[in-house]
This record gives sequence, C-alpha cells and structure tokens, in this order.
Amino acid sequence: MTGFTSVRSAHLTRTQLTTIPKAEASLRAEKKKLLARLDQLELQRPENRQADAENSEGSYFSHAALHHRLHQINFALERIRLGTYGRCTECGAQIACRKLEADYGLSRCPACQRAQAG
Repeated sequence: MTGFTSVRSAHLTRTQLTTIPKAEASLRAEKKKLLARLDQLELQRPENRQADAENSEGSYFSHAALHHRLHQINFALERIRLGTYGRCTECGAQIACRKLEADYGLSRCPACQRAQAG
C-alpha cells in the first residue's frame, strides 16, 4: 500500500480502514487498464482515427470518457495520499462506504451530486 498511512487513519472508522486499501488497489488496477486502452487508441493509424471520428461520434465520446474516468481515478488516488479520501470534496461530509464501494472514484456525497445535477 503506497499512499495510505496509519498516521492519516486516526479519524477513520474501522469500515473505512478496510475500504480505503481496497479502493486504492482497485483504482490502481482500473488506471492501468484505462492507460492501456488509451494507448491502444493512440496507436491506431491517424487515418483510421479520422475515419472513426467522421463515421461515429462514439469514438470521440469514448476517448473523452476514458480521459474523464482517468482524471477521477487520479483525483481519488491523490485524496487517498492526502488522507481526505471518503469525504465529499464539496461539503466535507463523510461518504458512506457502500457508496464508495460502488464507485471508488466517487468524490461527492449524494446531496452534492443531486445539487450539481439539478
């Protein structure tokens, strides 16, 4: 475990202490897969990428979605390193472990997610 230390764990619940190491491992594995997928897309011949973009907006949105998810993962890993993982980045409220386990890249509590969407 590279980012999470016991010094930062003093304020965390027992459940959070088990969730964070799982989150870090899962995020690192997902990041590795995303980087490999992005590398595959970049290695495609330029004329093929252009044809794909002209034939389907899906390839552009897929590429953008991969970059967006990579950003979420990097942000979550940074929060783990800083000891702020599991807290809403908007209001500071604790995010339920079950919510984090559904998406380890989650950075907002449900109330702040609703406020942003609405």
